[in-house]
Amino acid sequence: MEVKLKICIVVYNHSFDIIKTNIESILKQEITCVIIIVDHSPNDFLESIIRKTYDSNVVQFYSRSKFNKGYGAGNNFGFTQGKLSDYYLVLNPDVVLLPGVLTSLIATLENNPKIGLSFPKVLNEDGTIQYNIKRKPTLFALLGRRFSVISKLNFIKQAMDSYEFRDFDYEKDSIVEYVGGCFMLFPSKVYHELNGFDDNYFMYFEDYDLCNKLRSRGLLIQYLSKVSIIHSWQRGSHKSIKLFSIFVKSMIRFFWKWGLKWY
Repeated sequence: MEVKLKICIVVYNHSFDIIKTNIESILKQEITCVIIIVDHSPNDFLESIIRKTYDSNVVQFYSRSKFNKGYGAGNNFGFTQGKLSDYYLVLNPDVVLLPGVLTSLIATLENNPKIGLSFPKVLNEDGTIQYNIKRKPTLFALLGRRFSVISKLNFIKQAMDSYEFRDFDYEKDSIVEYVGGCFMLFPSKVYHELNGFDDNYFMYFEDYDLCNKLRSRGLLIQYLSKVSIIHSWQRGSHKSIKLFSIFVKSMIRFFWKWGLKWY
């Protein structure tokens, strides 16, 4: 079977219902693909049920709980498994693909070799826009998003609005600087040329780092407004001291690597 697209989904303690909804939305797309599940969960409850439910030629499962080096590393591993494909999709398990999204985005990549990453409109579960198109992260904006007590300060709010690109027109196709990592579609050749994600990020900022690497090669990031996904976004770093610590370490690494922007 010729594989047009390889999709990697990195999971950690996700319920089977969430993963099933994700996979079923992929299988409804009009494209031949292989789905790679990389499981970092400390238990193996997902493995048996996924293997029983899906054709192993289409949905391939890999347990990496003993080698959990983070989200980016999990994707890098996943894309080395199985047959080669023309395109790679990095996909969160809590995403539902709406009709036509994959064929439209792949057509964009096929028609313009300067585009290294294509990205759809992202919706919340209630149908509202999820602000996944960003400008370069700044220290004040990130602090404001994390600490609500300072987010009301005028200069912090301005920094947050600028970073979150609240004036971006989501109804217009555009070339953009940064997109969130819940969905990132690349030509496989581009992903390999960039050496994939930087494994030094355990979680957070690895998506922005990859956007920077891509644009530094003279490639473009294309946003398409006519196709959509639904993302059940959870702000994990706002609810866990451990995740917040990981967030801070990744933020420092990103600013050290690409330069600190205060505001």
